[in-house]
Amino acid sequence: GEPGKKEIYISDYDGGNATPITNFGSISIKPKFSPDGRKIAYLSYKDRYPFLYVYDRDTGVSTPLSKRVGLNHAPAWSPDGSKIALCLSKDGNTEIYIKNPDGTGEERLTNDRSSDTSPTFSPDGSTIAFVSDRQGRPQIHTLTRNGTNVNRVSFQGGNAYDPNWSPDGRYIAYVVEKPGDGLEIYVMDANGSNARRLTNSAGSNESPSWSPD
Repeated sequence: GEPGKKEIYISDYDGGNATPITNFGSISIKPKFSPDGRKIAYLSYKDRYPFLYVYDRDTGVSTPLSKRVGLNHAPAWSPDGSKIALCLSKDGNTEIYIKNPDGTGEERLTNDRSSDTSPTFSPDGSTIAFVSDRQGRPQIHTLTRNGTNVNRVSFQGGNAYDPNWSPDGRYIAYVVEKPGDGLEIYVMDANGSNARRLTNSAGSNESPSWSPD
């Protein structure tokens, strides 16, 4: 592509059959497949500002998911594909919302003066893990799908990021950053108990991901 431009492509796992899904002559990044693989949420600057869109592979059409003032980012699909959690800063700080993939039905889940980011649904769709600095530093929290029951679950000191549910919903993997310690991966029970460190490299360990089993 042209310098300074980024488009999103779909390809086979080996890189073959690359097909563009955006062709805006702009910057389009961070694609996220829906659970059934038929839709893709992504961020694009095609309308000057970073807005979220959903591309439908069956129709070839992109629909705006969120074009609010401020940041629109971090889309996360619900397990059944019927909802998308996302972060909006239109309220002055970043809050978590849920919308339908067609952009309708906006629900606000968090309401706090701090920054709430990185939402991710539990496998049964009942709970959302997210990152909030409402206690001063970024830590992992959970809340129920209807926005109640906010609980802090990471207590390892430093900063905690990047929550990722195990496929059975029993555990959350995440990243802890401590001064002099680098980024290390931890895993805990979904309620925050039994936290244990998985890496010990004093290096940079990020974006933990679970195998299907």
